[in-house]
Amino acid sequence: GREQIEAKNTVMSELMALALACDLTRVFSMQFSTCGSGVIIHPAGATDGLHRTCHDEPMSGSPSTQPIVHGATVYTMRQLSIFLDKLNDIPMGAGSLLDHCAIACTTEHTDGRLHRYEDFPFLIAGLGGGRLRGDVHHRGRGDESITKGGLTALRAAGLNIPNFGTEGGYTESSISALE
Repeated sequence: GREQIEAKNTVMSELMALALACDLTRVFSMQFSTCGSGVIIHPAGATDGLHRTCHDEPMSGSPSTQPIVHGATVYTMRQLSIFLDKLNDIPMGAGSLLDHCAIACTTEHTDGRLHRYEDFPFLIAGLGGGRLRGDVHHRGRGDESITKGGLTALRAAGLNIPNFGTEGGYTESSISALE
């Protein structure tokens, strides 16, 4: 059969939004699918698990893309938007629950086909209770580490920590353009 991905995501999104709104938790981790996922994203046209599709779908077009993998990525981001909408729909103070959150969103690879890590995507949703600027797109350059995004999200969540990461991913700097 076909896994009811959107229905499960909607229910989990509602549960998490309610848990946050009721202050049952302030820290959480939600995983849409696991690394090496066998989840078949049927709405994107997939007939095999996402991991296998990343490796097997031929590149096509100009610039070269994998249409099913791209469709699965767009679908996954739509599922994230369902969660963020649930948070945004809950009033809190002068804004919404989302305004009081700092939610770090990412993936395990920048290119699932080759398992690359260059140009790593990292999204921080919410305003961190006023610690983050909204509507900012920051694209790191050069050797800027993804851990700067992690440190920025942690500080936006109210943690006063001096550093984050280890070895090549160690940083003492957050992304000032977002603060």
